[in-house]
Amino acid sequence: FLSLYGNGRKNFDVRYSDAGFTDIGITTGTHRVYNMAILGYNTSLDRNVYRFGIGVGLEKNINDSFRKIESDQLFVNQEFTVLHHFEENWSKQTNLIFAYKYMIGNRFNSGLSIYGGPSYNIQVSRVNTANDYTWYSLWSPEWNGRQYRMWVGFTFGIRFFKQKNLPLIDDYIFEF
Repeated sequence: FLSLYGNGRKNFDVRYSDAGFTDIGITTGTHRVYNMAILGYNTSLDRNVYRFGIGVGLEKNINDSFRKIESDQLFVNQEFTVLHHFEENWSKQTNLIFAYKYMIGNRFNSGLSIYGGPSYNIQVSRVNTANDYTWYSLWSPEWNGRQYRMWVGFTFGIRFFKQKNLPLIDDYIFEF
């Protein structure tokens, strides 16, 4: 799932989310479209809860989303991630969180940036103790032995290594 491009993105991320998880990730691909491999641990629970997963993202110059803001350092990341959670020991039991994140960041130089923003999350689980991964839920139905929880949260992170300022999407010339 990781895409390696000779001159592309090769980042290391550390991030924290509203569910109490601290994640580390490797991000590869082009500077505009990227893939992620993520490992995490919940630092706020009284037991060991781990997670791993994958994601895909899109990076844009801030001006592509907000026309009145012009900056080479500010950017927008949109990401979709799927993370499998397990407590203490590895388990195949369904315990997933799907998340869409919309984050705004500041690139300080070609090797360091910070970012953060809201996320929309859906948890699908057959693990009874998994309902405390979140602080609240907007909707929590049960169906076919699965528990569902939906909430709006946040993610904040720091990104290291190879980064670059991107041109506006409108600046690309698409010829068909």
